[in-house]
Amino acid sequence: MAAAAPRAKSQRLRWHLKLSGQREEAAAARAARLDLLLPEEPGFLEADPGEDTCTITQGDIAEAVDIASAAKHFDLRLEQFGPYRLDYTRNGRHLLLGGRRGHVAAMDWQTKALMCEINVMETVTDVAWLHTETLLAVAQRRWLHVYDNQGLELNCLKSFPGVLQLQFLPYHFLLATAHSNGTVTLWSPTVSEPLVRMLCHRGALRALVVDPTGTYMASAGLDRKLRLFDLRTYRVLQELVLPQGAGHLAFSQRGVLAAACGDLVQVYKGVGKEVPPQPYLCHRPPRPPHGLRFCPFEDVLGAGHSHGFTSILVPGAGEANFDALENNPYRSRRQRQEWEVKALLEKGFDPQAKAKFKPRRRAKGNNLLHRKRKVAHEEQRAVIRQSVEQREQEKKGKRKERRRGESSLPPKRGALDRFKK
Repeated sequence: MAAAAPRAKSQRLRWHLKLSGQREEAAAARAARLDLLLPEEPGFLEADPGEDTCTITQGDIAEAVDIASAAKHFDLRLEQFGPYRLDYTRNGRHLLLGGRRGHVAAMDWQTKALMCEINVMETVTDVAWLHTETLLAVAQRRWLHVYDNQGLELNCLKSFPGVLQLQFLPYHFLLATAHSNGTVTLWSPTVSEPLVRMLCHRGALRALVVDPTGTYMASAGLDRKLRLFDLRTYRVLQELVLPQGAGHLAFSQRGVLAAACGDLVQVYKGVGKEVPPQPYLCHRPPRPPHGLRFCPFEDVLGAGHSHGFTSILVPGAGEANFDALENNPYRSRRQRQEWEVKALLEKGFDPQAKAKFKPRRRAKGNNLLHRKRKVAHEEQRAVIRQSVEQREQEKKGKRKERRRGESSLPPKRGALDRFKK
């Protein structure tokens, strides 16, 4: 019996290993089948021997790509109300521009169709889309305002004065704001105190950005240093010394980092995996950039400046394939409404809190409000029943009177009666 037990254990172990191997093979086959549904592949610039990619201009890139991609490189000349801040929707379809002198414009940037254009007659410090392209937030000089895509003001949040930067959390339906105290803190929506406080630079901070995966954070300070942090361990991964320092930072979906250094936009590839010896791409807008944003699912970097807006082509920056159930750039109005309802139902659900939640059973007859509503409903039903019975009685009375009137009239004499006479 003692020898049979180890033999049974070894058999069970082999059976478990065989089952796990079959599961791994099935998962690999399923992943190989799903790869057929992702036909697009990302690509980067490849320089000739002895050539640097940072010397390739936007004109050269526009000539080498197809017509549809070349049309995504353009300039909007808006010299009257700049400098401009900008933001893209999560599906990369719509663009929001906010000028320092009060100009706010929302548009479908691919078709160049203007959705709305207003002037708030106040200083604008930052703009941000909310969960869909129908709502937008504008940080103005005094308070934070919320508008719809037609330019109508829906709400004014007076508890947020002097906001400098906006960021919307799509999975929590929360709007985060940054102020001028210079402290880098990490917060949780359910905790009233900051979870982490980080000393990123010895001087004041100029720019801060977190990549879409939430793994890396890049910061730039007055010491002209660009540092990359791993948010899982809160340690410095890389450190670059820039000639003029970075005033604005932006991360793309594939980890490409853009930095606005004076009047030059520098793009770095491979951040977090290797130390980039030199920029991957460089571009000089008409004026120094005041805001940077990568467009989701597009190889496009948007830069706002005092003369308007510039769309820069950055090959390999965007994700080549999109999930139509999560962020669909081509969704219809009905699909957007269905997604919005689904997102509202799923937002903020904590599995542990949901498991601990126990609905309270209401005892019959003990709720005063329930009894009042029930009595009111019964009284309303009695009034309706009485009015219906009264109408029926009135109809019966009219019928009886009509019959009595018809019986009192003399009988009509027809043509045969006259002929008989």
